[in-house]
Amino acid sequence: FDLEFTPTTGIRRFHVGTMPTLSLAALEAGAAQVAEVGIDTIREVSVSLTELMIAEAEEHLTPLGFTLRSPRDAAQRGSHVSLSHPDAWPITRALIEDAKVLPDFRAPDSLRLGIAPLYISHVDVHTAVQRIATVVREGLHERHRDAAAAVT
Repeated sequence: FDLEFTPTTGIRRFHVGTMPTLSLAALEAGAAQVAEVGIDTIREVSVSLTELMIAEAEEHLTPLGFTLRSPRDAAQRGSHVSLSHPDAWPITRALIEDAKVLPDFRAPDSLRLGIAPLYISHVDVHTAVQRIATVVREGLHERHRDAAAAVT
């Protein structure tokens, strides 16, 4: 540990300390949005969006082998919905690479969809479910079967 600070060149110069400086700069804008909208309103939208995700998943994804992993009770659920499927990993890869949906994968068989109520709409939720159904119905995930499974 040198007593003299010598910054690096380029964008990595902003990556100092515990948090990257650019991340901290964005924090103020995000906190201002939350304060403006209000946490109660954000939670109401979150519940509405996750309820829609669950209803759409039951209608369109359950017939394709998906099961709900998240609690049905909104008071027990955060702002994401987890679904299980035996092919969750290749489905996740196909969604990310081919369908422009960005879920998370959790071993062994969970596909998790984060529902950010400040910028995700009911139309976005419907579109995501339809894209998941299309990936499975059309077998688009099959070409991703050999990819090594990892947390996304």
